Amino acid sequence: IGPHAFDRCNSLTSITFPDTLIKIGEEAFSKCISLSSIVFPESVTTIGYSAFVGCHRLTEVEIPATVRHIGDDAFANCENLKYVRISSNFKDDINRIFSDCDLERVTFI
Repeated sequence: IGPHAFDRCNSLTSITFPDTLIKIGEEAFSKCISLSSIVFPESVTTIGYSAFVGCHRLTEVEIPATVRHIGDDAFANCENLKYVRISSNFKDDINRIFSDCDLERVTFI
């Protein structure tokens, strides 16, 4: 999915990606203020910079173990994001990915 593909799609509430998706581009879903549900397939390896920044209705996210890189601020300013599940093998800086989120629990799987 290319950069800015669905930027500011205010009516978008959920996303189920195809099983062939590999990369989510920079700011692809930024400021989709109604987005509350994302299901990532096991094929995804990259989530770009600010891909989901400002998606205020997201409450939880599960990042598949296949994801090797998540850009800075990918989930920044998702003020209702409370729960994250992510692989214990993940190497990027979690604090930079989820900046300005009020996370209550991060589970490493």
